[in-house]
Amino acid sequence: IDTAHLITGFGIDDTVQFFKSQRLSKSLFMMRYRGPSDSTDPKILFTYDLRLDRVSIGQEYNLYTCTFMPLPMVKQKHLIYKVNLQATGQDRFAPSTMHTNLYFYSI
Repeated sequence: IDTAHLITGFGIDDTVQFFKSQRLSKSLFMMRYRGPSDSTDPKILFTYDLRLDRVSIGQEYNLYTCTFMPLPMVKQKHLIYKVNLQATGQDRFAPSTMHTNLYFYSI
């Protein structure tokens, strides 16, 4: 798969409503590699680790999983400029670990 469709919802608590005012979506082309020489990291950079252990996708043919994960509270607007996704496990029906690094800076 070379393109992923990222859908996010946000709110002030865990009962997120996916109304247009609280939803973002973006198609991402995942095949472009950015090597270290291409990196233009900002001088003030924050990273945030998101990790889910024992994630199973299910027995039926399915390509995604969905969950809510808390993000850090910030006082000003931030921009996520890089996402690093990692998954362990070869069998998609066996529980595996999903690990995501978010790289962001304040604007």
